[in-house]
Amino acid sequence: MLASILKLHPILFRKPEPIQDNSTDDRWKWFKGCLGALDGTYIKVNVAAIDKPRYRTRKNEIATNVLGVCTPNMQFIYVLPGWEGSAADGRILRDAISRRNGLNVPQGCYYLCDAGYTNGEGFLAPYRARNCIERCFGILKARWVILREKSFYPVKTQCRLISACCLLHNFIRSEMPIDPIESDYTEDSRHIEEINEVEMIRHCEPSSAWTEWRDKLAEDMFTSWAHPHIESRVKLLKRQYNALSKMLNIGSGFGWNEEEKCLTTPKDVFDDWVRSHPTAAGLRNKSFSFFDDFVHIFGKERATGIAAETTTDAVEHIDVEDNAFIDALLEEEGEISKFGVAYRETAKEIKDITALLKKEAEGNDRRMSIFTEIMKIEGLPTDEMLTAGEYISKDAHKAFVRISVTETVLLLLVIMTLKLANARDETNKNQDVVLALYDALNTRDVETVHRILAPDIEWWFHGPPTYQFMMRLLTEASSDHHSFRFEVDPLSVTTFGSTVIVEGCDHKRSISWVHAWTLTAGGIITQVREYFNTSLTVTRLGSSVQSPPFNYDSSSAAEITPVRCVSVWESRFSNRVGKSVPGLVLAI
Repeated sequence: MLASILKLHPILFRKPEPIQDNSTDDRWKWFKGCLGALDGTYIKVNVAAIDKPRYRTRKNEIATNVLGVCTPNMQFIYVLPGWEGSAADGRILRDAISRRNGLNVPQGCYYLCDAGYTNGEGFLAPYRARNCIERCFGILKARWVILREKSFYPVKTQCRLISACCLLHNFIRSEMPIDPIESDYTEDSRHIEEINEVEMIRHCEPSSAWTEWRDKLAEDMFTSWAHPHIESRVKLLKRQYNALSKMLNIGSGFGWNEEEKCLTTPKDVFDDWVRSHPTAAGLRNKSFSFFDDFVHIFGKERATGIAAETTTDAVEHIDVEDNAFIDALLEEEGEISKFGVAYRETAKEIKDITALLKKEAEGNDRRMSIFTEIMKIEGLPTDEMLTAGEYISKDAHKAFVRISVTETVLLLLVIMTLKLANARDETNKNQDVVLALYDALNTRDVETVHRILAPDIEWWFHGPPTYQFMMRLLTEASSDHHSFRFEVDPLSVTTFGSTVIVEGCDHKRSISWVHAWTLTAGGIITQVREYFNTSLTVTRLGSSVQSPPFNYDSSSAAEITPVRCVSVWESRFSNRVGKSVPGLVLAI
């Protein structure tokens, strides 16, 4: 389970986003380009006795110093647990940015940090970011009890548990609109913050009390540590401390009396040790009251960071450990070998699921980035933006995975331009077919009419039956209405894809007509709609532009989707016939 959670780190860790110039957040709008805040925190761990000096903190606790980086909304970007508690914060940060899977800070961006870090490029210090990263650590420890006390897992597992808790923290905060732990922590910590505010020095003024305290301190220091002997005294104490540390780290035969602050060991064991380590002479049963203080002073030099591990490193190490474990099981016989096969299959399924989730998340982010770039293009009509979005949501975007977002947008625009050019060619072709039909009707070219019209052409008419002129022409039926001669000279031709709208009227402008032709891709007319003395409005159906042009979910297909009708054409001659005419709408 721990390995499964760690493998989701590419999805659960937040990607840093710099504060924009147009930010409206009262607390963060002053920090343009800021990615978030970072700091270190101590989390208690259980380590071997030989390692305790390296893990001992300045508060005399055995803990790991965890570097945490979070966003302004308190979600983790990066976590590096495993460094010994004696290690300085600045040293851990230098290690984090130099790792192969380390902390990345883009040029021009920075993180806020406190005075424990160097004020340099990428890191703005000193800045007390307690309202962000320290509150994030507080919520993390309040949520997970295992982080408040040391556990008895191996130190590597304990550090991986810290990373897993940070990942689950992000998941909870991204899924829950209100985090109850945050409310509780804010209320509980308010009193602490007030106390800290009271304890902070806000003014610098002369004080007789501080003058007396300073003079007394100087006198005590001079009395206890005479100037000529201070340097040699420090060297002696450091030499004695190192000798004691070596004996205590060996463990076998050596012990420490906490009350007397001295080394305890049998005389024969001590004498054997002194023969090879003469600097330890005289330290048996001798009080060394400064030992704990020297752990903080000199123990820091012994921190190695050997247990520090990012989530990416942890996943790589887990894979190696799993493979070694599976190989060992497969070498056995009987049920143990079967267990190894099952374990290997389960591990493979977890890896495949993680890879699928990561690929899907990256695909969604990339599609959104591409569409955002398209939205920035000036002069690009909304319809073409939506067309580009629909194209991105299809499988065609998979061909652009290895090129940049900008190059992808340019390539999409080229494809769209070619598609629009093809559409215009098809439009011109359909319009030419309809105009050829009118010429054939005027010249009584029956062969051309039969070649253009489908044998089972559909016909629809609106108006008095005696004025069904186009159908009579197409069927060569005689007209009983001899007072009007139908003129087939189009005055207006408009094309919308496979639909061609033609409008005309007689020379007296007393009668108007509209024909709506539908053609196939091969240029065959399959339908005609004839309107006589009718005010016609043509609309195009389409989904609301407020909805995203992609991320279609088939499970929601049954839901009612709001539809908008855009008017694209209106008849011009129907209002000139000198009388009121009915109105109709044709949706295409």
